[in-house]
Amino acid sequence: MRFRVALAVLGLVAGLAGAPNVRAMTFERVTAGQCAQRACVLAKGPIDNRSVAGLVAFAREAKLGEGSIVFLDSLGGDHVAGIALGREIRKRGFDTFVAGSDGRGGFVKSDCASACVYMFVGGVRRGAAEDSRVGVHQLAMVNPKSAPEGVTNAQWLMGLAADHIQDMGANPQLLSLALKTPSQAMYWLSRRELRAGRAITLDVGLAKRADGLGALSFFEVTQ
Repeated sequence: MRFRVALAVLGLVAGLAGAPNVRAMTFERVTAGQCAQRACVLAKGPIDNRSVAGLVAFAREAKLGEGSIVFLDSLGGDHVAGIALGREIRKRGFDTFVAGSDGRGGFVKSDCASACVYMFVGGVRRGAAEDSRVGVHQLAMVNPKSAPEGVTNAQWLMGLAADHIQDMGANPQLLSLALKTPSQAMYWLSRRELRAGRAITLDVGLAKRADGLGALSFFEVTQ
């Protein structure tokens, strides 16, 4: 119930203060390389109130099933929409990984920040490329009608974010780190913090290491 109420006031809050959402997040099927045998989707760009419907429509059209991997490349946007995306990903049983596409079946480093983190933790199994970044900052209100209204809505949003993080099996420590960082700045989580905060559930890359130690890739671990 609390989340349905949240969606009803989606337009009241936004995550990345001052970031213009001039275009919606795009969803693209990746079919080359290791994705030839696995359903892979690249979600790229700003998150806004069109993004949830975009994901639902794409998943239906592409007939994505449980275990599909959503690769993330986004600096965020609307936090409530990011939470809604995370819920949709979890409902569908998708995994998430922070990496971008090179357009040829390979993957490159990317950033998943602000509202994107709430989308990311929706993944059943989660990972991030070693050179990708995951960043958090304070939840910011955009153009509140008054200072008291801004404070009230910000606290409401913090409660919504805390519930989401806990429901997705991540550590509330993630929100604590976010709230200590001004909305105009970004706190990039270390690999240790990603593990401790349970932002990543699998500390593996996309390919076996070349050192012969037999490290598995995210593709293999999530088969």
